[in-house]
Amino acid sequence: MLAVLTLAHGRHDHLRAQVAGLAAGVRRPDLHVVVAMDDPAVAQVAHRAWRAAGDPVPVLVEPLAADPLGLPLAAARNAAPGWPPPRAPTGSSSSTSTAYPAPPR
Repeated sequence: MLAVLTLAHGRHDHLRAQVAGLAAGVRRPDLHVVVAMDDPAVAQVAHRAWRAAGDPVPVLVEPLAADPLGLPLAAARNAAPGWPPPRAPTGSSSSTSTAYPAPPR
């Protein structure tokens, strides 16, 4: 499974261009997760852009209220369902690296 996560606030033309680029690629994503940061119009833009691409990709839009101090980028990344994935040890107890499990098929 290939998923794309997009953080969006305004810049609707950029979101449309991103969808057009993803749609034109050799491997389309199986899921497009869009976190709409204090921008309710993002959902409609994303859905229409994929419909215009001819072969819709499932789009999951997660709304997120903006912080008065700025856009909550870390919170937006973490708003995607199932993110971050659980970490799995890579084997050696002395190793500090981690690996993410393969996505389900």
